[in-house]
Amino acid sequence: MKFRKCGGQVSTTYHYCRQNCKRDAETFNKSVTEDVSSLTRLLLYRSQDVRV
Repeated sequence: MKFRKCGGQVSTTYHYCRQNCKRDAETFNKSVTEDVSSLTRLLLYRSQDVRV
């Protein structure tokens, strides 16, 4: 996981950077959730496959 550094800048840049980091974190969480749900679907599909 790569997050932008969020410290050490002038206040305006710092605020902007914080916004970016927050957005990155949300995007990251969303993609992880999507990955997990697709993985779950795959596992369910596989287990049905085995039973048949």
